[in-house]
Amino acid sequence: MFEFCTDPETLSTFRWFSCYLTNGAHVLFYQSFLTVFALLAVTAPIALAFGFFAAAGARSPVAPLRWLGKGYTAMVRGVPDIVFFLFFVLVLDQGIEYLRHVIACPDWDDPIRQGANFIVCDAARTPQSTSPQWVHEVYNFALAVFTYAIVFGAFCGNVLFGAMRAVPRAQLETAEAYGMTRRQTFWRILVPQMVGLRAAGPVQYLDDPDQGDAASVPAGHRGCGLLGARIGRQPQRGLSIPASRLALLVFPGASGLLPRLHTRVGNRAGAADPETVARSGHHGGRRHAKGCGMICGEALQSYGLRALGYGERLLPRGEITLCDQVVLIGSGMIWNVYFAVLALLFGFAFAVLLAVAKNTPGRLIRKPAEWFIFVFRGSPLFIQFFMAYEAFVMLPRVGIEFELFGVMIEAETRWFARAWLGALIVLFLNTSAYTAEIFYGALRAVPRGDLEAADAYGLSGWKKFRRITFPTMLRLAWPAYTNEAIFLFHATALVFFASFPAFQQKGDALYYANYFADRTFNPFIPYPIVAVYFVIFTLIIIALFGAMNRHLNRHLPGEQRPRLRLRPTLIR
Repeated sequence: MFEFCTDPETLSTFRWFSCYLTNGAHVLFYQSFLTVFALLAVTAPIALAFGFFAAAGARSPVAPLRWLGKGYTAMVRGVPDIVFFLFFVLVLDQGIEYLRHVIACPDWDDPIRQGANFIVCDAARTPQSTSPQWVHEVYNFALAVFTYAIVFGAFCGNVLFGAMRAVPRAQLETAEAYGMTRRQTFWRILVPQMVGLRAAGPVQYLDDPDQGDAASVPAGHRGCGLLGARIGRQPQRGLSIPASRLALLVFPGASGLLPRLHTRVGNRAGAADPETVARSGHHGGRRHAKGCGMICGEALQSYGLRALGYGERLLPRGEITLCDQVVLIGSGMIWNVYFAVLALLFGFAFAVLLAVAKNTPGRLIRKPAEWFIFVFRGSPLFIQFFMAYEAFVMLPRVGIEFELFGVMIEAETRWFARAWLGALIVLFLNTSAYTAEIFYGALRAVPRGDLEAADAYGLSGWKKFRRITFPTMLRLAWPAYTNEAIFLFHATALVFFASFPAFQQKGDALYYANYFADRTFNPFIPYPIVAVYFVIFTLIIIALFGAMNRHLNRHLPGEQRPRLRLRPTLIR
């Protein structure tokens, strides 16, 4: 960029650093931030509009609108956002081209889906291969905006619906008493009060794309941009789009997740030893004469605990059935549950200590807790995975020896670079920071009268905290902590995208979903299966934490018990 950068003598001076920061790669990196901010600026009002209409529909007296509003927020919020971004863009893009194909080419006789190829007539290409570059960029950007708006709209809709329910009924009845119609009451009373009650709620979710996009722009991706997945499409007779290029629209680093047409790039799900390749027909020939029940029973016996290393050593290669996919992906969910349960258990205890430390007047105790919470809440979880992995791989593989009270102790370090331990540590630290902030807010909200009553009864120190402060804090924080538990469970899907490798093909749900999508060239089956599993486990989390919430508030009258309102944070 600078003229002096062409002078070789610049390398011996400090000015070379300015040349390094202004080279082509860094300029593209800076431009990617402009793309993120533009995406946020365009997505925010659209997402708010989606959320507003979803909230209005959820409280509509018309049953179909009410079902649509509640179903939209429940389904989108129940699926991990990474899975939604990967799958929905593919469906949306191919759906647009399929509709155009049906309208523009009614006489087309060839099948549209031919293996991994999605082939439509020339008139249905979106955009046309002869279109200028800016048309491709605008189309890519529009798909990204629409996808993000749907996800953020669901979360904003849930917040706005809760705000509408929190508007005092007396105000609405007063408006009706003054002769206002239902429409006037909605726009003049309900909406202004809703904005006043929950103005900061949607902002929290609309602020998250800045961190969520970190998952969409992994390090090392050329261009570091959200767009460009389909920019390089060349004119051709048939439209043949690798699904991985469509996924790149909102997740550029996920090129290995969906099937490739021309090459197979080795990754964690696709890598196989020579013996596995030689036996690619395993289980394929003996299933034709068996019924569905026997096939499912065989799949359950062979792959039910495959993620833990038990059962069939080789993954299915020949005729892959629906039962194989359901069973093996369900087996991978064991690791997702493992990450969530252990991270929540250890994170809960550590978060209580952090919250108490942050609430302590002593500066030496309060400041470390504040900085820990700030760092882990201020950086994206996806980046934390990468940084932790880079730190763990630098540890000596032979272990670290140190002396403790005169005894030499050798600590094993090679397992830190494995997903089962390294990823668990990252999730534990991340959820500890977020949970600590929730508990800290609850500690500050403990009624002063409760503490004064405890002092009057002679309670102090540990007994006061155990009998008064901690139970009240837990009761106040539990609804928000439920949302954190749901988010953490969804965040376990990020382990697959992190650098932590799976050990002996013992992967999580997305690991096996990617394997099946790569083998069958059909992502429309494994990824929805993953989404269904996550929805089921999310409902289980809601039920368990709801029962605990009722237990914590069992001493309150029914009308005073706070209800769980699920407002999970999007990707951090």
